[in-house]
Parts: sequence; structure tokens; C-alpha cells
Amino acid sequence: RPAREHEENYEMYFGPLWYAFDHKDSMFIVLYTDEGPEEGAKEFGNPAAQRMSPEQFKWLDATLRRGRRAQHIFIFLHHPRWLEGGYGDDWRRVHARLAKAGNVRAVFAGHIHRMRYDGPHDGIEYITLATVGGGQSAAVPEAGYLHHYDLVTVRDNQIAIASYPVGEVLDVRAITGTVSNETRALADLAPVVSGPIRFNPDRSVRDTINVTLQNPVSRTIDVSLSFGSEDSRWRCVPDHGHFKLAPGESKQVSVTIARDAGRMDTGYRPPEVRIGMDYLGPARRYSIPQKTIVIEVAPPKEAPPSAP
Repeated sequence: RPAREHEENYEMYFGPLWYAFDHKDSMFIVLYTDEGPEEGAKEFGNPAAQRMSPEQFKWLDATLRRGRRAQHIFIFLHHPRWLEGGYGDDWRRVHARLAKAGNVRAVFAGHIHRMRYDGPHDGIEYITLATVGGGQSAAVPEAGYLHHYDLVTVRDNQIAIASYPVGEVLDVRAITGTVSNETRALADLAPVVSGPIRFNPDRSVRDTINVTLQNPVSRTIDVSLSFGSEDSRWRCVPDHGHFKLAPGESKQVSVTIARDAGRMDTGYRPPEVRIGMDYLGPARRYSIPQKTIVIEVAPPKEAPPSAP
């Protein structure tokens, strides 16, 4: 809080849940993006509830004026409202003010539990952090679905930003909205596996399935398929495949699956297809966690007698 002799600046620095402070040659501004309407539901999926109050805008205008002599201004908020959608378009009014100020360098947010970079826009870098102990899907860790913190190094003419997960360093600017969204789409991708395969009366199997995979993203993906089972009595030909898929391209792989005649016992396990994908981004490849799909097997037509 400012000293008493600077009490006239108090409202400029502090609001109900927004505030600003100076450090060295930089100003740090924290906005309150959970403000919502004075009456009615406060929810982040309703654009009408995602508008900053005139009071907060008035405070922001005064604070940006006061920060004109700062070399850098950094903005912090909870919701990345610049993504719009359920957030509405109120952030456009905020961005216009930040761009006009001329010395706002970066805006940092969170909430969505994944990294993404949406800058620069009018010279301002927009950066969303993932989690630091919060709920984490870990859908594609290499593409920012992880626990981390960011280190910002401030120099006279530039800022450098690095993300530090456990045990490695990531380039914040490489994980754009496209990379974040498209790697998650691959993590959620469900290939089409035909079936079921069927037992013969003697409990043997010799059948063919097709696995069809389509690339839904804007970059080429590297795909590896492997077929097998924890039950060594299954044989799959071929037992693996490797190929690339261009954007929108699809491929069908046919596999013959066989099992010798024999009884059903506690060692029985179904056959599986394991799918690995790499997203070939502009600067690096992102490994999508492997997905295992159990191949459906229809039971024998004549069930064996039950044990006494």
C-alpha cells in the first residue's frame, strides 16, 4: 500500500480485487476476471457474465496512464478471455487499451489447465499457463498438458520466456493455440476397428480386421500400429505398421488374427491394437501418449460346460 503522503494514488493502485505495483523499471497489473455482473449468476461460460465493470475499466485506464514511464508492463489474470467463445468479446476493449499504451509486453492467464501461446498481437504476447498442482489431464505432456512454471527474463529491449516442467525446459512460444488444440484432438482420436472376430467351434480363430485412421489436424502425423496380446497364443500378421498421414488423409490397415484350437482358461487375454502418434509441429514433434484398443472377440457359439 502507498505511504500516507501518496494517498491520492491509492485508488489508482488498488480496487476491490484488482491491483498494480511497480518493481524496478516494470509495472505489474492484476485484473479481476471473475468479477461478473453485480446481479445474476457468475459463470465463465456465459458471455454476458464476462464483462469487466466500468469501475475496473476506469481503474485500468488510470493505471496504464500512470505506467507510461515504465519500460515494461505485464498483465496477470485468471481467465484467458482473449480466447472469446464462452468468454464473449469484452477482451477486445481491454486489448485496445493495452495496445494503445505501447509498453505492455505480455499478458499471463491460466484456468484452462494447458499451455498455449496466442501472440504476439499488436506487440503483446498472450500466454496461458497450465497447472502447478491443480487437476491435470496429462493428455499430451509434451504439448503443455502438465505441471510447470514459467521463468520470464526481462532485458531492456526484450523479454525471454521459458517453461520449466519437472526435468526439462519447453519453449513457451512454440505451444500455440493450434498445437495445443490439435495435439489434444489426436489424444482423443478414436480409430475405427472392425469386428468382432469370431471363434470357431474348436475354439480356434482365423479372422481379419481393419483398422482405419484419419488425420483430423492441419499437420502431418507419424503413426505406428502394433498388434498383439498378453496371451501368447494369438498371432497377428502383420504385427506392426508405420506410416505418415497428411492433413485430412486416412489409411486402412488389414490384419489377420489367428489362434490355435484350445480350451478357454484363466490365461486367456484378448488381442489388442496399440496406436502411437507423433504430431509433426513447425519446430518439433510432439509424442501423443500411446492408446490401446481391445479387439472385440465374439464368444464361441457353443459354450463349454461349467466347472463343477
